[in-house]
Amino acid sequence: MQVFGYYNEVLFSLFSLFSLGNAVGLIDLDGGNFASTINNFKMTMVEFYAPWCGACKKFAPAYDKVAEKFRNSHDIAIARIDGFANQPVSAARGIKAFPTLHVYFNGDVENHMIFKGKRTADYIINELNRLFDEKFKKIDGDQTFNAPPPQPPLGDSGEAVKIRGQITEKDADKMMVKVGKKNFTNIVLNKYSNVMVAFVEHDSHACDVLKRVLRGLLMETDFNKEVVIAVYDATEGKVWSRIYEVDKYPSILWFPKGNKPIDQLDDDLNEEAIVEFIMKKLKTKKQDLDVIENHEKLGLIEDMDKTIAEHRSAIIEGDLIELKIKLIDVVNSLQGGGADTKFYMEVVNVLEHQGLNGLTRFAKDIEKKLSNAMLERRDRITLIKKSNISRVFVDNIEQAKAAVKQPAKRKPKTPVKRRKDEL
Repeated sequence: MQVFGYYNEVLFSLFSLFSLGNAVGLIDLDGGNFASTINNFKMTMVEFYAPWCGACKKFAPAYDKVAEKFRNSHDIAIARIDGFANQPVSAARGIKAFPTLHVYFNGDVENHMIFKGKRTADYIINELNRLFDEKFKKIDGDQTFNAPPPQPPLGDSGEAVKIRGQITEKDADKMMVKVGKKNFTNIVLNKYSNVMVAFVEHDSHACDVLKRVLRGLLMETDFNKEVVIAVYDATEGKVWSRIYEVDKYPSILWFPKGNKPIDQLDDDLNEEAIVEFIMKKLKTKKQDLDVIENHEKLGLIEDMDKTIAEHRSAIIEGDLIELKIKLIDVVNSLQGGGADTKFYMEVVNVLEHQGLNGLTRFAKDIEKKLSNAMLERRDRITLIKKSNISRVFVDNIEQAKAAVKQPAKRKPKTPVKRRKDEL
């Protein structure tokens, strides 16, 4: 696998970005382009969101208006990142709930300001103008920022930095999280992310080679979406080296999410061995991700949904006996193929004991729990299933209510025939 090299097509597209400014409006980020995008603007607002988050969906129209306002700006970018799909990025920045807004200045991805103001388009636009004014220059409220477009990144020799997939070597270096005595616990020992730590020392040729290999992997692959790649410099203190009995440098240790047993890469620390090591460790997690990607249909059972639709009128009248009997018949017919039927019955029990208002509270409580960015994957999958099944009931109830409100069509009056003697 070639790590570095020029790619004319990529360079052309990147230079087009420089010349056009933020012509795309709302920019979608991931672990691969997070740093490189922020590097290109004086100020960047980033929304950390999750596709299943109710509060994020409610905020989306306002955020779209903010992005449209700064669409043609060369200085300010409006971006978003799926904080759940890119958990290493979220974990490295302490994201604990969705949505969360960060503001980055001068392309510095290591530092940010948490935006805690109102979630309205006008307020955010005014605050961004004010912040830019404080940091850079005076801006009129309705003007776009027409500063000269930034030049392509240059290396020490004055030549363009080598680019692969729009990630420069400098970007990749920033994407490697530097851990030490103060932040090792928060970043490496958190139970929410997979973290691969390279233990290195200064003035070591082998350690320098390893760091170049890791930079290359960040430029060539999307591993950073699923694992935090960190570097611990033991020259500045060997506290954590002693704790984990690291006595040779460089060394690579794997800290899996969920506080599971730590593993060490004992092979030669070359690119091929590291890639194989990461793939082996992420195998189970990739299977889980395939399930989450279909989150809108997670937990739904077609026969159960049809039965609910057939009894929607009875549901709003509070007559749930026949519905329960029919649902139980469906459960029995599935013969063990419907493990999620229990969630359907849970919603029926809520309706039976708490009524329609109880179902509304039940659904809102699920959305509130889902907004917690630090949920374990298993718990999140369960809540997504409950949310989807609750939505089936809510949608059918709304359709039944709408049908009741519609007035019945009046039949046209039949004209009365009169006898001739009445005329």
